[in-house]
Order: sequence, then C-alpha cells, then structure tokens
Amino acid sequence: MAANFSGCASAPGRHSATSTALSYGAMRTEIAAIQPSDLVHQKARSAPEPTSSASSPAPSPAPIYGDTGTTWWSLQSGAAFTPNNTDINARLSLHRFVAQDFEVNGSLGVWGHYQDDSDEASGAFDFGARWHFVNRGRNYDDGSGMTVYAEMGIGMLFATGEVPDGGTSYDFTPRAGFGATWPIGDGQMRLDAGVRWQHFSNGSSAGSDDNPSRDAAMVYVGVIFPF
Repeated sequence: MAANFSGCASAPGRHSATSTALSYGAMRTEIAAIQPSDLVHQKARSAPEPTSSASSPAPSPAPIYGDTGTTWWSLQSGAAFTPNNTDINARLSLHRFVAQDFEVNGSLGVWGHYQDDSDEASGAFDFGARWHFVNRGRNYDDGSGMTVYAEMGIGMLFATGEVPDGGTSYDFTPRAGFGATWPIGDGQMRLDAGVRWQHFSNGSSAGSDDNPSRDAAMVYVGVIFPF
C-alpha cells in the first residue's frame, strides 16, 4: 500500500514537468517560426511616416524683370510741356514681355490740358512697346539691377473740348522716348522714370485746316509691380 501511495503521490509532479516541457517546446517552435523578414516588416510598420515638408519641392525663384512670359503692371504720372500749354497725365498700364527684355504694353489714362484758350480734360488709351537694351538685373540672382529702355507707342484721347485749341475733341497721341527702371527695396517693385516726345493732333482727319498739333517734351515717373 505504501508503494501505491508513493506512486500516486509522484504522478502529479511528473504531469507538471511534462506540461512545462511541452510549453517550452511550443515557445521554441513559435520563435523559430518568426522569419527575419517579419521583424523588418514590423519595424517598417512602426517607423514614423515622413512629413510632407520633407518631400515638398523647393519654391521656384522669383522671375527676373525682363524674362519672357512675365507680366507686370504699373501706375504712372507725367507732364508734357510747351511754351504756352501743359498737359498732365495719369495712367494704369499692363506690361507683357513677349521676348527677353522686349515688352508690349497697353494703358488707360486721363489727361488734364491747360491751354491758352480753354482748359480741357480727356480720357485716353494707348498701346506701345519697350526694348530694355540694358538689363543689369541679369547680373544678380534676385534680378535687382536697373534696366534702360527705348519706347514708342500710339493711342487716342477723347476730350471735353478742343485739344489743342482750334482743333477737335479727339486726338491721336504718338510718343517715343527713353527711360529706366530701378528696384525699390528688397521686393520686386521697380521705379520707372523717363522722358519722351509726346504729340497731339487729329491727323488731319477733320481736314488740314482744322488740325492744329502740339509737340511736347514730357517727363514721367511711375511704379511697376509684378502681376
């Protein structure tokens, strides 16, 4: 009987050792089943995703004044002088560079005509072209150099009375001259100033006897902005 009790008492110990051995063997089997690639994939899944700023492209450089395809706009004011008359002008213009350093432009403006007989006001439009034959902005990464240009253009004005005196209430306004632009501060704004020949006449459209003309020396200044 003692042997029987001894055998019965030792049975639970053998069962516990057997269970521990089986559990340990199962763990070794599971660990062996894990492939290196699984660890790599798990590490890749847990790695933080790159921020959008790291993949965003660098900002493009600002255009240089005079680059083909760039558009600018300007506000300008000037005065044209003859011995007995003064013509004051203000205009809003749009400039488009159709080739390197060569622009075409269009303007809308107003005039005040201070004449011997009567003072008049007028509204006007015109078209023109400028060739910036000197562009020092290309010597600097930020395009901050000056330009020198030659210009020409033509337009029309429609006045409240005769301009010049004894003429008609409409005129053709051809012009030609020279000017320069300079950068203002650290931005892309530019100062624009120049001198031009400014003509007023109706081109004999109302008859040669009704076509007094005026040829004036004009000075102007303005500010140019990127569009």
